[in-house]
Amino acid sequence: MKINISGDCAVTITFEEVISIPTNRKVRKMKQLLDRESIMGITETVPAYNSLMVHYRPEVIGFSGLYEKLKTCEVFLEDEENKEEQVIEIPVCYGNEYGPDLEEVAKYEGISTEEVISRHSSYKNYVYMIGFTPGLPYLGCEKETFHVPRRETPRTKLPQGAVTIWNNQTTVFPVEQPGGWQVIGRTPLRLFELNRKPPFLLKAGQWVKFYSITEREYQKIASDVERGIYQVKIL
Repeated sequence: MKINISGDCAVTITFEEVISIPTNRKVRKMKQLLDRESIMGITETVPAYNSLMVHYRPEVIGFSGLYEKLKTCEVFLEDEENKEEQVIEIPVCYGNEYGPDLEEVAKYEGISTEEVISRHSSYKNYVYMIGFTPGLPYLGCEKETFHVPRRETPRTKLPQGAVTIWNNQTTVFPVEQPGGWQVIGRTPLRLFELNRKPPFLLKAGQWVKFYSITEREYQKIASDVERGIYQVKIL
């Protein structure tokens, strides 16, 4: 575990220099420890793929004092257990106008579009972190699924709910925004709603299981979401 200064009010705790679920679980364990210890002066902890940024008030706890507290927490890291991990089911309408890059992905991988859908919806995806835009999840699969690169030219506008992939990772757009990953589908669910408590549908450490739906099912779920009666499936 490395602790590096990140400005005058934050430090970054870094674990292995890889993107992996075991490494990310260490990040989550450290966050749990710090949240539970409630160290005076720490104002926020922000998890990423393989690191945890710790914001603090230097007038309350100096860097050296914080450093010692963090190294003490490291001793108990192996004994810390990750909290129960949920699986959120997310419906996706793949291909056509909902997933304009589906055929291109299939061509790159040398498989059929049906196989792309099957691979993407057959395995659970782990939520590494939330970032970039409000509620945007960065997900990775335990299984090796795809090797497709980013698009050469990013799109300047993609709709809310766009499901995009790059290599073995997936994102789901919580709002309309630009994007350079391959768009294979779209979900009618809203990952970010300002007036919802909590506003984000997903959080780091959860799992997501995608499942394929028809365009008609998409419209039905979208209507239920709009009316506030759709119940997200949580396992």
